Amino acid sequence: MKLFSFKNFLKALLFLFSILVLVLVVTGISYWSIDNIQKKNNLMDIEEYSPIASLVVDKNKRKRSKYPFVDVHSHQWDMSYTNLKKLVSEMDSLNMGFMINLSGSPTFKAIDKAIFFS
Repeated sequence: MKLFSFKNFLKALLFLFSILVLVLVVTGISYWSIDNIQKKNNLMDIEEYSPIASLVVDKNKRKRSKYPFVDVHSHQWDMSYTNLKKLVSEMDSLNMGFMINLSGSPTFKAIDKAIFFS
């Protein structure tokens, strides 16, 4: 009896394929039964959840926060002193107290730093 023959290889391949098919069938039946149980118990996934808003608020939209806030995730690439003035005025219009720049690069050059921090 040969241990490594083509016939034994085909038998082993057929065995592995049958196990794969069995696992896929059991998994499919499990998901199908879970889906039916959820439908029967009126359960839903997060994708299907769409509640009706019950909060009643004024129609006028606020463009400025009541209290100063911190923007903890911002990217300001290549900021110069002139752009910084515009950014600060936009921050003031929103009542933003601080902005944390996560761009990973220097915000302004040494000359601009001397002017800004003077």
